[in-house]
Amino acid sequence: MLSQLARDIPQTTLSDVAMLVSELVTDSVLHDNVGAYPTLTVEVVLVDDRLRISVIDPGSRLEPRIVLPDPERVGGAGLFLVNELSEAWGVARTESEGTRVWCEILLNRPGPRSLGSWTASQRAWLPADGRPNAP
Repeated sequence: MLSQLARDIPQTTLSDVAMLVSELVTDSVLHDNVGAYPTLTVEVVLVDDRLRISVIDPGSRLEPRIVLPDPERVGGAGLFLVNELSEAWGVARTESEGTRVWCEILLNRPGPRSLGSWTASQRAWLPADGRPNAP
């Protein structure tokens, strides 16, 4: 997947895409009932000037939430990174599909972004249906 994207997007954006896929897949494996016979789907779709990344799994009843990084804790900041690197992200659950965690990244972003000034009030969590919710 990344080799196909490498022809069309800048290397910095490609690195962000790799990080986002890694974080969403890791969260899915760790938290969303991916058992002995895992079924996990990764979709990457071009939508206008954005790339939409979705990870679909059997799902769990846990509500995804952003946890601020803590140097005293190993892991747990995956959705913080997803929130910082993407323009929007959310969760959709259906009986037939399970849980879909998605994010969108702009393909033509201006320069690097700092991860140091995030606060919960600065970013809305946008689920697939487009209605804003608190993280």
